[in-house]
Amino acid sequence: MGHVSMYRELLSTAVAHEEAPVTPVGSSLELAIDSRERMLGYRGWTNGSAQQRLASELVYDRALVNLCAASGVDVDMRRFDHPQQARERLEGALASIGIDLVPSAPPQKRPAT
Repeated sequence: MGHVSMYRELLSTAVAHEEAPVTPVGSSLELAIDSRERMLGYRGWTNGSAQQRLASELVYDRALVNLCAASGVDVDMRRFDHPQQARERLEGALASIGIDLVPSAPPQKRPAT
C-alpha cells in the first residue's frame, strides 16, 4: 500500500462528509475567495496556532475542491499529498477558465486577540 499524507486524509474525509450539496459557481466562488483570504491571513498572523492554520487550510481546500466540482475542473485528491502544489494547480486551472481567486489587493493580517 502506498503512502497517504495525513493532510490528504483529513481533506478527503472533510470533502466526503460534506453535508451541503454542491453549490452554484457564484456561491462556491465567494466561499473560496473568503476562505483563501482567511487562510493567507493566518499565515501572516504570528499569534495563531498551528491548529488554526491547519484548519484554515482545510477550509480553503474544501472550498477550492467544491468550486472545482461546480466549475467542471477535475480534482485528483492524491495531489494533496503536497497541498501548496495542489492549490496552485487548481487555482491555475480555474484561472484558465476565467475564475480568478486572487484578489487585486493583498489580504489583511488578522489582529492579535
